Amino acid sequence: MRFSVILLGFTCATVGFGPAWAQAGAPSGQAIDLEGQGLALNMSLTAPQPDHPQAGGKARLTGQLDQLQTHVELGTETGQPAPAQGPGADGSGWWNTTSAGVGATWTPLGAARFEIGAQNATRVEFTASDPVFGDAGQHYAQHRTSGASAAATLSPIAPLDLKLGANLSTELEQTASIAGSGAETHDQVQTEQRQMSAAVAWKPLSAVSLEAGGRVQTTSLSWSAGRAAAFADLDPDARLSLEPWSGGSLQLSLDRNTAPLSQAQFLGYGVGGAEAVLPLVQPSREWRYGAAVTQKAGPVALSASLVQARVQTFAYVAPSGAFGARVGMGQGDRREIHAGLAAPLPLFGWTPFTLEAGATWRDSLVQDPLTGVLGRLSGERPYDATLSLSHAVGAGMRWGVTARAAGPQINLGPSEVANLSSTAGLGGFVQYQARPLTLRLSLDNIVGGERAERDTVYTGLRDLNVIDHTSEIRTVDRGIRISLIRPL
Repeated sequence: MRFSVILLGFTCATVGFGPAWAQAGAPSGQAIDLEGQGLALNMSLTAPQPDHPQAGGKARLTGQLDQLQTHVELGTETGQPAPAQGPGADGSGWWNTTSAGVGATWTPLGAARFEIGAQNATRVEFTASDPVFGDAGQHYAQHRTSGASAAATLSPIAPLDLKLGANLSTELEQTASIAGSGAETHDQVQTEQRQMSAAVAWKPLSAVSLEAGGRVQTTSLSWSAGRAAAFADLDPDARLSLEPWSGGSLQLSLDRNTAPLSQAQFLGYGVGGAEAVLPLVQPSREWRYGAAVTQKAGPVALSASLVQARVQTFAYVAPSGAFGARVGMGQGDRREIHAGLAAPLPLFGWTPFTLEAGATWRDSLVQDPLTGVLGRLSGERPYDATLSLSHAVGAGMRWGVTARAAGPQINLGPSEVANLSSTAGLGGFVQYQARPLTLRLSLDNIVGGERAERDTVYTGLRDLNVIDHTSEIRTVDRGIRISLIRPL
C-alpha cells in the first residue's frame, strides 16, 4: 500500500499541473495559467512498503522568465531491503539514494533554441548476513551516475531546421565484501558513454516534412580485474511526415538503434571466460521500420502505429563458460503495434464523458543464447492497455475511473528465470479546482493490482536444468495520492 500527500505539487505522471511551460508532456486542460512567467513547485513523498520500510521524497522547482526556463530537482530516499529469498536465507541492511539535477532552456529568438542539463545520482547499499543461517559476512556497494547534455535547434533558412546534440554520461560501481573469516574483496566497474547527434529538417510544403540525421556514440567499460571493452556505433535515421487529408497525418520512419551494454551485462559476460570472448560480446542493435497515422474528426481522435524491427544482435546476461562463449548473438525479429482513441461518450443523459483508451501489442522471435529455443525477448510483455473515463461536473470539478492491464512477463538470467503473471486494476480520481488551488484525490488499483512472481534458481547455468530452489511472491500495487497545487 502506498500513501502520499503532496503539497504544492503532483505525483501522478499522467496529470500535469502548473503553467504550460512546467508540464513536460502532461495532458492539456489541467494547467494553472501563470501567463507565461512564474514558478511551479512539485513535491512527492515516498511511503513505506509492508515488507520493507522506506522514506524520502523528491522536489522539482521550475521557473520561467521571458525566454529563459530553468529547473532544479532534488531527491533522497532511504530504507531497508526486502527480506532475502531462498532456503535458510537471512540478512539485514539498509540502502540510501540521493539525486540532483539542473537544466535550462533559452529561446532568444524564434529561430534559435538552446538547452543544457546535468544530473547526478548515488545509491549506497549495505547488507550483513547472520552466521546462524550460513557464513557471516558484510557487503557494501556504491553506484554513482552522472551526466551532462547540450542541444541546439537553429533555423538559418526559413524551411530548414538544424538540430545538434551532445551527451556525456558515466557510471561507477564500487563493491567491497568482508567474509566471516576476515578476507576482503574489492571490485570496481566504470562505464563512460559519449554521444553526438545531428539532424536536418526540411519542410518544402506546409503538408510535407522531411528529417534526416544520425547519432554517433561510443561506450567504454573497464573492470578492476583487468578486463575492458569498447564499442562505437553510427545510427542513422530518416523520417517523412505528411498531412495528406484534412485532420489526418501520416509518418514513415527508418532508423538504427543501439542500446549500450550495461555494467551488469558486461560483468556477466566477462566472468570466467577467455579474453578472446570479449570481442564477441556486443550491445543490442536493431533496424527499425515504422509507420504511424493519426486522424481527428471533430472531438474524436484516432491514432495507430506499427514498428517492425530486425534484431541484429541482442545483449544478454549470460556468462561465458570455461570453454569459450556461451552466448549466441543470433538475429531475430520484433514488432509492436499501438492504437489509441479519444472521444466524447454520452451516458445517462448527462453532458458527454471523455473516453481515452490505448493498447500496445508486442511480439518477437529470437533465439535463447543458452538453450537455443526460439521465443520472446527476455522481459517483453505481450500487451499493455489503459482506459480512462472522466466527466466534468460544473466548471471546477472532474471525476473519473481508470483501468490498466499488463501482460505476463518472463525475465531470463544466466542461472535464474522469473515468471511474472499478468495484472489488471481499476482505480479512480476526483479533482476540484477553485483558483488558485487545485485539489486531486487519486485511488490507484482500488480493485486488482495484484501480480504473482515465481522465481526458479538453477545450480550453474540454467541450460543444465539443475534446479536449486524456487520461490513465490505476490505483490499488490495499490496507492492513495492526494495532491494540492497552488502557483507560487
